[in-house]
Amino acid sequence: MKLKQDDLDWAVRKGLLSDQKAERLRAALKERRAQATEEPQAPKEQDRRPASSAPPAQASSASSRLDLVSVAYYAGGLVAIAAMTWLLARVASLFDLGPVALALIALAYGAAFGAGGWILRFQKNLRVAGGLLFVVAVTTVPVAVFCLRPWMEPWIKRADLWLGQPGLLDVFSEDGLLEGIATVVAGAVALRYVRFPFLTAPVALALWWLAEFSIPKLLVGGLGWTAHLRVSVAFGAAMLMAAYVTDRRTDADYAFWGYLLGLLAFWGSLLGLLYDSEAGLLLFALANVALVLLAVLLDRRSFLVFGTLGTFGYLGHLAFEVFADTILFPLALAALGVGLIYLGIKYQRRRAAIERLLWSRLPPALRRLSPRQRGRQPS
Repeated sequence: MKLKQDDLDWAVRKGLLSDQKAERLRAALKERRAQATEEPQAPKEQDRRPASSAPPAQASSASSRLDLVSVAYYAGGLVAIAAMTWLLARVASLFDLGPVALALIALAYGAAFGAGGWILRFQKNLRVAGGLLFVVAVTTVPVAVFCLRPWMEPWIKRADLWLGQPGLLDVFSEDGLLEGIATVVAGAVALRYVRFPFLTAPVALALWWLAEFSIPKLLVGGLGWTAHLRVSVAFGAAMLMAAYVTDRRTDADYAFWGYLLGLLAFWGSLLGLLYDSEAGLLLFALANVALVLLAVLLDRRSFLVFGTLGTFGYLGHLAFEVFADTILFPLALAALGVGLIYLGIKYQRRRAAIERLLWSRLPPALRRLSPRQRGRQPS
């Protein structure tokens, strides 16, 4: 059976292949067909291998070449975003334009990049480059909203008088509230039509900003820092749950940024809540152990990083503060570290067998909860 371009596009639209995997498969097939054209005579030994097992040197070369292209794409996207910010600042200082004119410039900038993304992705079949231009287009929306703030304030004051709500202007003036909401809406609309995982990055960043700064101030007002942290913990947990649901339903990695920034909001705020007492720090350490276990269940390294940082931070607290005058505790801690290294070596050597054993022992209910059910479970 021969794979055609339409087959790969269909697989990406259905979520069966990510954009990057589709591009790698396309490049590998093109290279394989070129070699077959150049050397049609006797098949060599490597030609008898399955299509997925390219020679090691050849595979690494293609991979590194594609990685460099991806780096260039992403770096170009960041430069385009920085250029937009610089352009608006220069235009505002040189021409003394009003907020509406600046917002229109930002939206025109975004429309140009959106049109370029559409051409590259859907006409030129440059899926990653086109997707990144859509990301740049999404980032222009909060910039346009920020430019419109001075224009909106008189209208909000009139709404204050009409509704009899004197605090309405304060609500909409919260740091980044309107910009964050606009980013989430623009990102959701873009994701509806363009299946590109990195589009979740500005959405997750906006949600993190709302969780850390805008929503806590809006909900708790002057109730204090503790209430702020509680709202941030709850919002971070909600982000993690939304990322988990996304991870369960998609094959491409649309959940990475939700997990990362949800963990940042949840983990940092939880530390702030529990830092004042030994019992609180112990609970924080147990929560970090749970994160390490979730890293195995969800197959997510971000959980492992945060869980390891929290666990070792607590062990450092015990070593340098609680048991600072005891020589046996550091020795026991050193022995524990050596033992963990030894277990890590053993695990690395027998990883596949250990994962199969653990997976077979998991209750069916837990197996169904893991995103490995998408087809990544050990065979």
